[in-house]
Amino acid sequence: FNTHDVSLLDQDIFRRDQIYFVEKDNNTAMSDLYSLAEFSPRKSEDIRKRVEVAREIQNMRFENENISTNNEMTSKMIDKYCNLDDKTKEITKKIFIKYQLSNRSYIKLIKMARTIADLECEDNINSSHVLEALSFRKAYDTYFKK
Repeated sequence: FNTHDVSLLDQDIFRRDQIYFVEKDNNTAMSDLYSLAEFSPRKSEDIRKRVEVAREIQNMRFENENISTNNEMTSKMIDKYCNLDDKTKEITKKIFIKYQLSNRSYIKLIKMARTIADLECEDNINSSHVLEALSFRKAYDTYFKK
């Protein structure tokens, strides 16, 4: 079975060595299995360093603006600083339609994707950044929105 229900990751139910990820190679149609036990959790020090680098990227980006973080961007700034390639534009359009996003929700999604790209030191937002931002939104809607 597969699931996105994180409550099943309770160690009383499953151990790390009992959870596997499957990656399919589209060229060969072969699949590889990876155990969760093969992956080590990120260290908080490493995460802190990535956040500091992302903050510095944002400080440099907005040095001539009146803001300091991606969350504060206006629509005009989003057009200026959030470059999407054609594939990513198509994916965001599909997300907008499928999830019936308001303009405000769409803008929040793009700002989050910009932040994820900054954490990865990427100049442009790609589809994986947008999809990761969407996963955070879906998790929030599932577990925290009342």
